[in-house]
Amino acid sequence: MLSFDRFVLASVTSMSALSYYVVPGRILNKLRLVPWSVARVVFPAMSYSLGEDRAKSRVIFERSAKALLLVMFPAALILVAFAYELLSLWVGAAFAAQSSVLLQWLAVAAFLFALGSAPDELLWAAHRPDLTLKLRSVELPLYLALMFAMVYWRGAEGAAIACAVRCGAESATEWIVARIV
Repeated sequence: MLSFDRFVLASVTSMSALSYYVVPGRILNKLRLVPWSVARVVFPAMSYSLGEDRAKSRVIFERSAKALLLVMFPAALILVAFAYELLSLWVGAAFAAQSSVLLQWLAVAAFLFALGSAPDELLWAAHRPDLTLKLRSVELPLYLALMFAMVYWRGAEGAAIACAVRCGAESATEWIVARIV
C-alpha cells in the first residue's frame, strides 16, 4: 500500500502531477524510518517481556509510543508549517508552489503512521500478526477505492489526502485492536 498512490496517480492524472507528488513522497518515506527504527529496537524487548513480565511490556509499549510522539510531532509540525519554504530551498519556488500542500498532507500521514507503529509492534510481539494481516486485507480494497476517488476528484492532493486518511484509520484501528489483545 506504500506505493499504490503513485500507480493510481500515474494512471489517472498526468506525469507532471506524479513528479510533484514523488518529491514529498520521498520525504514521507524518510520520515517512516523513525518508527521502523524504533520498532526494530522495541520488538525483541516487548516479545521477551510479554512472556516474562506483562507490566514491563506495558512500560516498553508506553515509552515507545511516547518517544514516537515526541520525535514525530515536531518533525511533522515543522514540515506542515514550513512546507513551502523548505521545498523552495530544496527544489525551487515553482516546484514548491505545486508540492507544498502535498508535503503538508504527507507529513500528517507520516505522523499518523508513526502513531500506529507501537500498537502494531505489540500485536506482532504478542504473536498475533494474523490480526495485522486481517486488518490490511480489509483496508486494501477500501484504500484503493478511496485513492481512485480522491485522485479523480483532487489529483495529487487527493492522493496525499487519501494517504493521510489511510494512515489515520490504520493507526486508530491498530490502537483499538492492540487494546483488546
